[in-house]
Amino acid sequence: MRTEKLSASPLITLFLVGLGLFGIATYLPGGGLQSLTFFKMAWNSSWRQWWEIPAAWGSFKIILFSLGLLLIIEAVGTALGRHNRRQLAVTIFALQAVPGLGILTGLYCLVKALF
Repeated sequence: MRTEKLSASPLITLFLVGLGLFGIATYLPGGGLQSLTFFKMAWNSSWRQWWEIPAAWGSFKIILFSLGLLLIIEAVGTALGRHNRRQLAVTIFALQAVPGLGILTGLYCLVKALF
């Protein structure tokens, strides 16, 4: 029987990169409309006005937020899978649909804000 030492270094790196992207999206200043959240700023852009930079910045922050969340979920699910918690790992991996939809929403809002 072959035993391998499982390194936690890639998981920690994945988790920290995800946490960094999550933090950047949360704590960077908005695009000029301080009364709105970055999601509302991106969602309320119109198709008629091109190059709406505050809305594009909000859309970019939605994408960063979702990517960070996706990486955190990936790291936690992989760690659970390595520790023989297969059922819980599958449940955590199913949660990746939420940030996936967030990335698609961010891309839609980015295209809407720029073109």
